[in-house]
Amino acid sequence: MKLCELCIHQQAIGVCAMSRPVPQKMRCTDFTPGMERFFAAPADYTGLEQLKQMAVFFGLSGKELRRVLTLGETLNKGGV
Repeated sequence: MKLCELCIHQQAIGVCAMSRPVPQKMRCTDFTPGMERFFAAPADYTGLEQLKQMAVFFGLSGKELRRVLTLGETLNKGGV
């Protein structure tokens, strides 16, 4: 799995909308996670812990993991 597959900046043709090259590691300064990239249907989201487990399973850590957790906190506050 590539980090780009979880980012909202990835376009349908597989290139980054921010003109970044595909990273070799799971790190990118412009990484912006999207819930639709983690779950096929919004109803599949059960909570922050599930999102964290998925992100760690996919190999995210550091800033990228924090961005995913921030997304999850935002969704919990907004009421999915």
